[in-house]
Amino acid sequence: MKAIKIIFKCLAAVIVLLILNSLISTTKVSKKRISAVINRKYPSYQIITLTPEYTDWSSSVREADDYHKPEYATVVIKNEEEQRTIHFYKHFGIWMILKDAPDYGKNVPDDVYFVETTSGNAGKNTDIEEYIKEIWIIPYENGELYKKVGEEDWYYSYRCILNMYRTENGSVYVLNKDSLEWETADLAYSYLDYYGNYSKISKDEAENIISTYRNNNEH
Repeated sequence: MKAIKIIFKCLAAVIVLLILNSLISTTKVSKKRISAVINRKYPSYQIITLTPEYTDWSSSVREADDYHKPEYATVVIKNEEEQRTIHFYKHFGIWMILKDAPDYGKNVPDDVYFVETTSGNAGKNTDIEEYIKEIWIIPYENGELYKKVGEEDWYYSYRCILNMYRTENGSVYVLNKDSLEWETADLAYSYLDYYGNYSKISKDEAENIISTYRNNNEH
């Protein structure tokens, strides 16, 4: 019975510590704890930026301050070989790594392709086969290039590519859709890999899309 009481007291103490820990909301403390995690995992890297963040009423991520409890953090670190961006989240007062990926450098994998897409519509009187020849269409999961939406007042819907990216030799390149040449991109690999408006596609899918529009331009 005495042993059980000791166990309960220990558990209660742990719970109290976790609660107190979660109530500490200053950016200074958050930065200190996140820095400790970084220094343990990447002792040879320099912290370039460390930004505690919170989610506001509109679900937008904002930089935290002493009036807003940090819930997330974005950290950029660097050494002589690469730069990395690490995203953290706070779980029961403990800072955990959500995503850790290189911006550039030797750890960026080669031949990874991303597309930035949007959706478009065309009226039912449109010659859709001709119409989409001028657009960088990305097929739906079932392979269809477009679909009909609605009943009596139906229209065509399709997905199209705003930009296409690829990785090579530790860098990111963006496709110039006019010249079909790859040019140096401003975006980091970690950015493309983290945000949901960029989707990975296979190398074969990318080459098929490029080949389709190269052939269309030749006719």
